[in-house]
Amino acid sequence: MGVNWVCAMDVGIRVSNMLIANELAESAVGCSVDNEYRAILSQSVYEHGVHIVDSLEYSPELTSNHYLANIVGLLFVSAYLESSVQTNQWLAFSLQEIISEVRRQYYGDGSNFEGSTSYHRLSTEMLVYAVALIKGLPQERVESLKTCPTQSWKKTPRLKDYVEQEYRVINYKVELPEWFCQRIKSAVQYSIDMTKPDGSICQIGDNDSGRFFKFTSIGSFLTKEEALSKYRNLSDGGALNYKNDSYWDDYCLNHSAYISAASAIFNIELPEYITNCELERSIVLSLSKGSLIDVKAPLAKGVETQGILAPIDAVVRKSIEISFRSEVDAGESLLNGLQQYWYPDSQVLVFRSSKLYLSLYSVPNGSNGNGVHSHNDQLSIEVMINGHDVCKDPGAYLYTSNPDRRNQFRSVNVHNTLRTGVEPNGFFGSANALFAKQNNTKCCFSKISKFSAVMDMAYGNTVQRRSVKLTDSKIVIDDQCNDDFDNTLNPFGYFSNGYGQLMEVSLGISNIDIVYKD
Repeated sequence: MGVNWVCAMDVGIRVSNMLIANELAESAVGCSVDNEYRAILSQSVYEHGVHIVDSLEYSPELTSNHYLANIVGLLFVSAYLESSVQTNQWLAFSLQEIISEVRRQYYGDGSNFEGSTSYHRLSTEMLVYAVALIKGLPQERVESLKTCPTQSWKKTPRLKDYVEQEYRVINYKVELPEWFCQRIKSAVQYSIDMTKPDGSICQIGDNDSGRFFKFTSIGSFLTKEEALSKYRNLSDGGALNYKNDSYWDDYCLNHSAYISAASAIFNIELPEYITNCELERSIVLSLSKGSLIDVKAPLAKGVETQGILAPIDAVVRKSIEISFRSEVDAGESLLNGLQQYWYPDSQVLVFRSSKLYLSLYSVPNGSNGNGVHSHNDQLSIEVMINGHDVCKDPGAYLYTSNPDRRNQFRSVNVHNTLRTGVEPNGFFGSANALFAKQNNTKCCFSKISKFSAVMDMAYGNTVQRRSVKLTDSKIVIDDQCNDDFDNTLNPFGYFSNGYGQLMEVSLGISNIDIVYKD
């Protein structure tokens, strides 16, 4: 009873953390526990499992990271408790549903269907630890999967017989489907490719700072004065009454911890801009009993362009030039070592070189068109040159505690895109609809070449096109629309790097000129 049991997602995350904390404590040198402690813990874990099964956040029409947390939490519960008909059913059900949800919630290229890089981290982090736990299950529990009774299962979804399951039990080990392992590895690679040279992720869609496990703290301490200067939400200083006059500044946008965890089981080589977090790696190795999943993430498909979605009549045209003042002969070209990372299912493209990070996104209205955690950020971009942000997404800031701020941060008017004064995917008037949007837009990349890309979007009677071209010293953005529009970069002036955190955009760019042309 009480607020701690309202949401089954919280219950699943909590019990998983309880069990990992217990394992860490019991493995510590000189740490011992008595039978009374074990009995209390086991009873609590069991009660968590019963509550999750009775409160599944499932719908046949739409599931999300919430339901994924339910079933991953149930996996941890059932793997910890002793074998019984009930716990074996929980184990078989959680394994069945984890596989099913990866198919439902992830596109074939590995990107998550919710349209958010931060929720992509949350969901994929849960899956990485779940896979490690599955690969390390003891023989007795693995064998129980083949004989688990299903007739007495009364919940929805139904528990399938072993012969209907997509996994197999071979030599006392769970063999997961190859497509499933490939998709999770591709999901981890997606986070790597979306990471900027400073180690932060480009923000697409919502961000509530949500995590499954948090072992390694990535951040730095600020003094009270530094924190007050950096974060506008601390302007009154009331949240900073610490005796030691210090403030931990968590780098929420750094996804290195979960990527490091995944590298231990998927044999992923980490690039230099990803921090190698050894604690996460060691925990995954312990959970998986050293198992390694040897699959190759499928290569990105060739560009499947769809062409302009509708004719652009009576064109209004504006352009932006981002000039990098450099000596090309001294190796300062933006094109040095240029590579592309293309995710066709989520319509995200990244250009990366020794000097440049540029992400372009024409992301669909996420969660099967419901827009739960996606923003009106279609045709938007983020740019970093020489390790300095030139333009960046504003983030999410707050949810239900401030509906006006919620809608402000997901509005087209605060993003680096074309703005006509109308929300492409309109908001519903009710404060209860802060996690939904109208599904009006059709958008896609219509052309991609080695040094350029074209994105198109149509909604209502409006048609827009954004063309981006790279040269040695310039990024040239050519925007077209059949209605009057605005297209300034960083139009909002504020930036949120984590839930409840608000800063003014302070780019401090040198050697870069931005010119707007009508």
